[in-house]
Parts: sequence; structure tokens; C-alpha cells
Amino acid sequence: MLRGVPQGSVLGPYLFSLYVHPLLNLLNSFAGVTADMYADDLSIIVKGQSREDAIPTANMVLKKLHAWSQENGLAINPSKCEAAWFTLSTHTESDYDREGKWPLVVAGCQIPVMTMGASRTTKLLGMDLDPRLTLNVAATKQCAATSQRISQLRCIAHKEAGPSPHDLRTFVIGYGASKLRYGSELIWAVATDSAKNGMQKTYATLARIVSGVPSTVDPESALLEANMPPLHVVRLRARLSIFENTRACQTDWTEDRIWQRLLTLTCAGWSVHLQFCYGHCGVHANELADQYAMQAMATGQYTEHEIAPLWHTDLLTCFTTLLTNKWRSTIRQDTRR
Repeated sequence: MLRGVPQGSVLGPYLFSLYVHPLLNLLNSFAGVTADMYADDLSIIVKGQSREDAIPTANMVLKKLHAWSQENGLAINPSKCEAAWFTLSTHTESDYDREGKWPLVVAGCQIPVMTMGASRTTKLLGMDLDPRLTLNVAATKQCAATSQRISQLRCIAHKEAGPSPHDLRTFVIGYGASKLRYGSELIWAVATDSAKNGMQKTYATLARIVSGVPSTVDPESALLEANMPPLHVVRLRARLSIFENTRACQTDWTEDRIWQRLLTLTCAGWSVHLQFCYGHCGVHANELADQYAMQAMATGQYTEHEIAPLWHTDLLTCFTTLLTNKWRSTIRQDTRR
């Protein structure tokens, strides 16, 4: 093969990630530009104070993207390219470019830009995005799509001729609830209460199908009968999982930054003295590091005299504490709602 990666292979996704890694480095090198990829879907975020600032930067980035694609033989499909203008401004009339002064162009084709009041929305990984990023449109469409699947599930939910309760519960959760819960970790964080209530009602309907109770039964009893946790509990657990993954990524990032700073200081001619202070973790008591640890815990002096410490606090602990406090504050807000 002269270019590209073999399709259908186990190493294909990994090789593709290595193939496009220079592209992400190129796009992220521009100021105010953030690029990320999920599989072969590329998302580019351009920040600007106004349309006059953001559009020229975006067109410059798109030109670099098109040039890189031609050099590396990776074609861009302009028909699948979409753009959205996200703003907190209340002047929605000025969002729409009626005269076409600020077009977005990639590979010679103009990209449609979604603004406030537009008839169509922009999708990111299957989720509809609105200009205010409230994700209410995504919640409404997911409820509508789940309602279509509910109609199909009711056709097979027969007590005598239908599947067993266990099989029905598995099928409802896998076919119906999975559609409703897709991306709801983000939806639950920013959507309005009315959108959340609509999702909870749809989720309760799925529980009634599983338990076989009539529609007059309250949602709490239906969920208890179906042995299904409430939707807000499921979403909070999912957000906790995202928090744990984010904390792990932050920890790895912090450690990489620490070693990068140490290497920079060493290359600049600095003499770096590493002092590992820890307690008895299965090591011998006569080790030099353990002796320094005992001395540091006894005197509180973690560096030698006349040597300035490289950092006074543990950066990993600082990041962990910061993320934990943010997570707790978010939990309190959701609990009050």
C-alpha cells in the first residue's frame, strides 16, 4: 500500500490514529484553535470575540487542512462538513449572514453555518447541537426516537406469547434505554428541567413495559417493579465515571509536565536533586530514600539547606482536590434540582 491504512484489520484504527496524529498537531498549533478526532470524525473549535475574528481564522485552518489532505492522500468530504456558531449574545438577528460576507470554504465548497433560528441543526457524533449549547434539542429528539422504539417494544411485550420477563428486560434496556441514554451525561449537565422531565417520563414508560404494569402506575413504582434505577442516578454514575477518567488523564498529564519541566531545567544547565519522600511501603529501613523520608517527617524540612525546592506542594494532589471539589459542587446542584 502506498498510502492509507488496511481496512477491516485489527490494527487499522491504531494505524489510522498514528496516520492523522500530525494533522492534529498542526491544527492545534494555531492560537485559539482546538482540534480533536473520534475515529474519522474531525471536530475543529475556533474561538473569537466576533464573527469578523473567527471566520478568517477558520478559513485559514481549513486551507491548512485541505493542503495536508492533498499531501497525504486523505480526501475530505465537503458534503459531510457542517459548522455552527455558538454564542451567548442575545442579538440573534446579527447571527445570520444574510449577505454572505463570511462564508466558510473547504476544498472549494461552502460549508453551511448553523445559527440561532435555523431550520436545521448541526450534529456531533449523533447529538444535535443548538447555538446556546443547552442540548435541549438533543434531549427532545432522543425522546422522540425512543418513543418509536417503545411502539415496537409494545408489540412484542405479550405476557403469554412474548418473551420471558428477564429477556424482555434485557431487550428493553439494550434497545430502548440505550437510545435514550446516549450522551445523556452531557445532556443532564446543561439541559433545562423541562427537557430532563421529558427524558424521565420516557424512561418510566420503558419501565412499565418491563414490569407489565398499566400506564396509571406512578414512575417510582414502575421503576421499582422493573428493577431499574432512576434515570438521574444512572446519569450521575456515568458522570462520576467521566470524572474518574478525567482525573486519570489529568494525573498522567501532570506527571508528563513535571518530567518535561525537569528535562528542560537539566538541558538549561540546572542541577536537579530528586528527593523521594515516602513511608514504609515494603522497602528496607536502611535505604537512603527511607532515611530521608524519616528525617523529613521528623523535621518538616523536605529539602536540603540552602537549596530551594522545585515545588512546594504536590501537583497531583492539587489537581485531584480541584477536580473533586468541582464534582461535589456539581452533585449538590443536581441534587437540589
